[in-house]
Amino acid sequence: MSFKEQIESIQAFFRNLDAAQGGHTYEERIQGILAFRSEVKSSREAQEALRSCLSEEDGAIRVCAAEALSLARAYPEDGIPVLVTVLQVARERNEIARDEQWAGIAIAALTNYGPLAIDIQHSVWPFLYAFPTTQTLKRLATRFVMRLARTSSASWTLACLLCHHEDKDLRELAQSIMGSEEFKNWD
Repeated sequence: MSFKEQIESIQAFFRNLDAAQGGHTYEERIQGILAFRSEVKSSREAQEALRSCLSEEDGAIRVCAAEALSLARAYPEDGIPVLVTVLQVARERNEIARDEQWAGIAIAALTNYGPLAIDIQHSVWPFLYAFPTTQTLKRLATRFVMRLARTSSASWTLACLLCHHEDKDLRELAQSIMGSEEFKNWD
């Protein structure tokens, strides 16, 4: 099956969700997103299909599609609001055990968007310290801050503070990122 045929097949998953027509299961829709995710950097068709998933009723589908789009930094105007909503819901519910994985996916995806996410950087900062958080979310938020440090004076200030943080793990992470070639090459 050619790539174009695969895309058409997967797009059918999203066009035929009506239960009266034998709608597709959650697992089938996620498999479709994963197939598009593997092609998102090289295929405009995959990006378009993922973008259409951002309007799905199922929040998990929207989040997975936004994360996949972030890999290509595609459609930030559509993907970033979905990811920010995940962080807002996580903070409002204040149930870290329930929301840690989704918040982590959102922060990692926002990091992929890099400077395109500069206007929402304040949405990630609470995961560094204020929100009942986990070490994993702190590490992801640290990476996000470091990603924006070269383009945002606010994130630069936080990055410098993180390089002197009392938490040895976060301090070493921030220092290693700041000293890396990756950091020097980020736009």
